[in-house]
Amino acid sequence: MYENTDTRELIRKLSVEEGLSHLGFLPLAFKLMEEGQPFPKAWEQSLCREKRRSYLSGGDLRIIGMFSDVIGKSDRKSQMGGIELIEQLLNQAIEAAKRMRDEKGGLYRSLGILGGIGLAVLLL
Repeated sequence: MYENTDTRELIRKLSVEEGLSHLGFLPLAFKLMEEGQPFPKAWEQSLCREKRRSYLSGGDLRIIGMFSDVIGKSDRKSQMGGIELIEQLLNQAIEAAKRMRDEKGGLYRSLGILGGIGLAVLLL
């Protein structure tokens, strides 16, 4: 079901959504919009601040930043098309992160084991 929600109200709803509470840029974007900044600028600034303290990569934040080019800029159909594209890009980023985790996870485990063995040898 689609609602004709204004952008500020949409960001407010997202910022209090329990499943999105770990995304600190949402409440900040809402706060900046409440202070009078237009959505694209508030979104960009909140993502820029999030970059300094986030587990999200720069690439992830760039993809999320694309929402400011889509939301509130055109008719519903065009916005939905843009959101679907962003969703595809985010899914690709998730898959790439999973592959990296799988590839590098084994390396880090091996390094940990070798480090432990090395420490044991030094202590003997």
